[in-house]
Amino acid sequence: MKNVELTGLERLLKNSEIISTRTDPRGLITFVNTMFTNITSYQLTRQGLKKEELKQQVAQLYKTVRKAELAKPRNEQIKAGLNCLQKELKKLGYSDYQDFAKLAL
Repeated sequence: MKNVELTGLERLLKNSEIISTRTDPRGLITFVNTMFTNITSYQLTRQGLKKEELKQQVAQLYKTVRKAELAKPRNEQIKAGLNCLQKELKKLGYSDYQDFAKLAL
């Protein structure tokens, strides 16, 4: 992990803008939303996704989950996204997200 210097810059968000991240039990970032990347200049890397099939599965999962989230009111989007992700992973033959994520390590 490389050292990152803090900028000391404050960035104001609109009420409608939400920053979202998820980490695994080790504290490693596993998900960031677009607003997070825009604000922080965080670079998305998929170094572990070496297999083209896995890259395609991740891209399709994201599209499907995002569609499910956007179909719901904001206060129901996280639950809808998680439910959709769980359902889609089972269709692909994975027991859960961690089972799927192990392939990317």
